Amino acid sequence: MNRAIRTSRLTGPGAAHRARTPSRRERGFVFVLVLVLAGAGAIIVAAALQRSAMQARVVEHQIEGYERHHELLGARDIVELWLLRNEAQNLRSKADTNEPVHNLALENGVVYKIYVYDGQGTALKSLEFVSGPEVRKWVVEMVKRLPPHRTDLTRRVGPHQISIRAAAPEILAALAGGDSGLFKALVEAQEEKVKDLTELGRVLDKNGIDSPVAQALARNLTFDPVLWRLEVEAVHPHRTRWYIMLAEKSGTNTKMHEWRALDDFVPPEESGQQQQGP
Repeated sequence: MNRAIRTSRLTGPGAAHRARTPSRRERGFVFVLVLVLAGAGAIIVAAALQRSAMQARVVEHQIEGYERHHELLGARDIVELWLLRNEAQNLRSKADTNEPVHNLALENGVVYKIYVYDGQGTALKSLEFVSGPEVRKWVVEMVKRLPPHRTDLTRRVGPHQISIRAAAPEILAALAGGDSGLFKALVEAQEEKVKDLTELGRVLDKNGIDSPVAQALARNLTFDPVLWRLEVEAVHPHRTRWYIMLAEKSGTNTKMHEWRALDDFVPPEESGQQQQGP
């Protein structure tokens, strides 16, 4: 005799609804999965936006670099033309005033302002164009006396003679070679703005500097610089860019040695001190 198989069935109101409702555990798993997917999507979107912004900045920098390079070449041509139209004597009278010696307004609204400074107040560090063993030895000794981290006190071009009027205190100390009395005399000569060797000799003699020392020093100084530092301010409607150049002007001969852009340049009148070379 076969036994009847008993089955249980969900009966009563809401039985079908209870059969389809997930458990709390299942609901929690689905919620966590949704959060994970949402977070992953947010990260992907953020990464895409960041990459897009980075690419935009790269393109912007490339365009700005292209514009700045061509503006630098344009500024160099303007400076060279201005130098060709002015003799060295005019540069000496206009130098170190912190005032523009020339203004040029272009049709696109950009105004170029040229400032001139004595560029021979630094020490020559290259022996490429130096002749004579004594002069070569002196150039090497001068560079050794300077602080090694002060690259602004040296230059690669121009005559080896130093313009005392534009020399920084470190240059004067190097010229003195450890002689405190000579250093004091050089500072005094600079403050008095001596114009030639005669006036310098008077100051040195007053400070008790021996004649041989004064004569040796005089061979390495100049009061008629031929190397000039030219700073160009390119004033745009919404920004200003600065460029610096080093040029040699002797009589009517002009030679451009260096030209570059300055990103974080503070004009001498704002910084309170004169910039010493490129």
